[in-house]
Amino acid sequence: MATPVRDIQTIYEDVLANYLISMARTVENSVGHALDALMCPNLERAAALSSQVFLVEPRVNEMEMQIDDHAVRDAAHGIAR
Repeated sequence: MATPVRDIQTIYEDVLANYLISMARTVENSVGHALDALMCPNLERAAALSSQVFLVEPRVNEMEMQIDDHAVRDAAHGIAR
């Protein structure tokens, strides 16, 4: 049987992994939009794609700060390895 501390550690690790996966998917999507914009011969479509990248950037920054806070908080509580 797992100890309560191990259960909490597993939960923190899972949450952190989910944050990282979510951010990675968001960034991957933005990179795809940026590449599509670069390759798009239609200037209006390219502008729309590049605008999507700029609109998502604040969310990516927010996600990064959440991940940093989560990792630091976990380390401060002795949860992280």
